[in-house]
Amino acid sequence: MSTPLSLLAEWTGPLRELLITGHAVDLDYLERHCLPRARELGARVTVLTGHGAAQHDPADVRFAGRAYQHGHALGQGRFLPRLAVLLGADRVAVAVGSGDPTLDGYTGGGLWLAVHSDLAEGPVALADLGTWLADLAQALTLPSWLADTLDEIAIAMVPSATRAAGLRFLGNLTEPLLAQLPPGPVRVLGLTAPAADPAAVHALTEHLQPREVRTAPADATLIEWQATDGRWTALAGGHLTGSGLLRSVAEGGDCVLAALHPRAESVAPEGESGPLPPETPVSQDAVSQSTRGPRLLGAFREDDTTVVEFLVPRGTHGVIVETLTGNGWLAAHRVPAAELYVNGPVRARVPAEEPGVALRVSALVDERRVASGPAHVTDLTACAPRTEQSSGSGLSDRPAAALLADPARLSRFTDTLGKITADQLPFRPDWAAYVQFTRSVLGDPLTERVLPGAVSVLPEPRPAAWTVGELAEDGHPAGALLQDEDRDKVRALAARWVAAAEPGAPLPVRMLLTCLYLDLLAAGVWGHDDEWRPGLSALAQSLCPTEAEQKALPDQAQARLSTLLAACLALLLQDADLQGGSAADRTARHAWERCYEWAAFGRPELVEPLLPDTRRFEGRTTTVTEVEQVLELAENSVDEPSAAVQEDLRERGFEIDRLDGAWVVTGECRRPLREAARMITDFAAVSKQGGTAVVVSNRRTMALLLWSGRSLAFTEGKPPTWRSYQLSGMSTPHSLIGGSEGVPATKDIRKLLPLPDPVRELAERCGVDLPSLISRDLVGR
Repeated sequence: MSTPLSLLAEWTGPLRELLITGHAVDLDYLERHCLPRARELGARVTVLTGHGAAQHDPADVRFAGRAYQHGHALGQGRFLPRLAVLLGADRVAVAVGSGDPTLDGYTGGGLWLAVHSDLAEGPVALADLGTWLADLAQALTLPSWLADTLDEIAIAMVPSATRAAGLRFLGNLTEPLLAQLPPGPVRVLGLTAPAADPAAVHALTEHLQPREVRTAPADATLIEWQATDGRWTALAGGHLTGSGLLRSVAEGGDCVLAALHPRAESVAPEGESGPLPPETPVSQDAVSQSTRGPRLLGAFREDDTTVVEFLVPRGTHGVIVETLTGNGWLAAHRVPAAELYVNGPVRARVPAEEPGVALRVSALVDERRVASGPAHVTDLTACAPRTEQSSGSGLSDRPAAALLADPARLSRFTDTLGKITADQLPFRPDWAAYVQFTRSVLGDPLTERVLPGAVSVLPEPRPAAWTVGELAEDGHPAGALLQDEDRDKVRALAARWVAAAEPGAPLPVRMLLTCLYLDLLAAGVWGHDDEWRPGLSALAQSLCPTEAEQKALPDQAQARLSTLLAACLALLLQDADLQGGSAADRTARHAWERCYEWAAFGRPELVEPLLPDTRRFEGRTTTVTEVEQVLELAENSVDEPSAAVQEDLRERGFEIDRLDGAWVVTGECRRPLREAARMITDFAAVSKQGGTAVVVSNRRTMALLLWSGRSLAFTEGKPPTWRSYQLSGMSTPHSLIGGSEGVPATKDIRKLLPLPDPVRELAERCGVDLPSLISRDLVGR
């Protein structure tokens, strides 16, 4: 019989989630009696109610959208579940009953059934309730971010092991409530309600077939019956109406949630009896207005816009977003008609409104302006769940510049890397949740380095630029300075960062270590040495998210991660050739092959904030233009994996065509066969086909190579013959032919035409129309 208020008052220890649902709502009441205690315990507070049933003046609401999130659930019927879920790290408490989140609903003598359970093991009814929460967004229309919240709570509240305990939670999303009750006959049927639909009462008695019916008017609805063995069953949260008892949500009924509980005794009030008052029918005007007018789901702040989610019937026009001011409602933004012709809720973007501002949507209905119920603009970051680490400073309470300028502090920072035990990314791909997670792991100042400009970072000035030595390039001191004698120590710490940036480390930590490494490079810590390349390559590869991280990574975080990756690749490509053979070439190529698909998601406008502010003369940094070129090349390589190879050949002055399934390369070169051997090796390295064919012509002579698996065949010059080879497991055409020793000997030499069967089969594996390719005049054209 505990109420949501008593559950909250009795809770001890951290509280992660508080979910409250109901039809009517008084947000002012909740802010005074629920919000302070819930936030003190650390909970994210979510309130989901019916549309148009508010009992508060929106001007009196102070914290909606700024300290908790509230939205409306919409369906063909009313939204009537009265539910409270309190979720901690290892336990959960649930209350289902008859009271809305209002003064009368929570203190007016309503009926509640409360369940307390550990998350290690609990009643199977909690799994039923979790399923109902997860399915709610499929049956009704909810604000998008609240649907995500319900999914998280639904998963987290289900115990790891469940047991049958007689208790059940019943919803009517797809099946009427009455159809889920066990049929009679029963001894006694007891009914209490503030009002009842005679048709619903008749259907209930027909189903249970009681010998005796007892009724009594009361503030709360209770359905209970006594079986023939004398045991009672109570149904809390049911509704004695046709829409709540006899129809499902899918059939247009009200959305209800009830708790079915076997008991040893009756819970009905004693000594009270009398007929149930008849249900007051809803007026047709009210039905018309609620279904024909606009209905607001909610609104949230996103970057420099406010996203307003609402429903309007097709053909609605003159839709305006209104904001509440000191002088009343003001028509602030007109929604373009083109945005209204969608199936489902409209997501209109309007100029940014401050979190907490009340707004509503109005539209012309029969030449009369009709307004929706109000909602408050939500700051998803401020209302996000708080993690265990969020109250601390994270890895550091100093900005990156101050951290890097103090080797002792930097050493302590490095020592803590292996001790981080942060949870994985938030379950849902939500930007606000990701930013909050990053803050909890890194602390606010370092989050600013990794996610510059993120809305959740407390407003602070950008960290001062810093460098190694006494002066920056412009001749003026640049922030905190790192002394020359500390270079070796800092380079050793950077090597430890590379080892710490493993897939098990939280993604924000891997991003931070990469950013700090770029800062050290720009400051000239490695001077003119190339010893930084393997470390940066390893850090870049560590940024490629795991499969679990991919699912939880929001688009905004992915864009910043990919842009950072592109900056690393741009640095690695400086003085390096993706098709070259030097150590720098091989390091750049290995990083490129591992990372380019992720770098393709970067955005040019995010490049500059992620780059170091300054560099010293011997320092290395990249430019916005270089990173943009990498972004373009990566995007092209996703569509065409050989884009990097083609780009390199064009820079060397070659022309490239794709003819009859072969790469045809034309340009000045002394030895077409040697060039072709290198090119076919490069093309095959990025090819997803079973074989590769390359033709190289210098306008005087040509070479045609076919390679698949260990089979290699080529023809060149005159007399035209095919020379075939079987390569070893470690050999490539480039290693076989590209050296200075010339063409190796082979016993397998055949005439060009007619095509030998082995060559024809090899061409088929390479996807080449060989007769057509040979017929082309590739020499002297």
